[in-house]
Amino acid sequence: MYQNTIQVEKDEKQSIFSVSITDFGLKSLKKIVKRNQKLQVEINKMIKNLKNTPEIGRELTSDLYGMRTISSECGEFRVVYGLDESTNQVTVHAVGHRKHIYEKLARLLRKVMPYTQGDGNNVFI
Repeated sequence: MYQNTIQVEKDEKQSIFSVSITDFGLKSLKKIVKRNQKLQVEINKMIKNLKNTPEIGRELTSDLYGMRTISSECGEFRVVYGLDESTNQVTVHAVGHRKHIYEKLARLLRKVMPYTQGDGNNVFI
């Protein structure tokens, strides 16, 4: 499921974080880069920065609770990722325009991970 893994060693005081990209994240990244080649450098830089300081992103709420997001310099594009500090793992889940990326990712997660309550309704955790 994970396509790319990048590992960086840090000082003794700091941890080692590895970054992986899900299939959906890679697909959304390729789609954006195909439309706008200039964004490729900026988005790659954003993802590489996650190796060193993954805490920089703001925490998301609601359907995407537990995930974080960082914005591009132009403010139009987002990288949505999860951070697992116990394993020093950063997982990029999606890359896209701010207008649609959160909705698309939430819809995908509802399909993949539905939770059935006692009354039979599917609710995302």
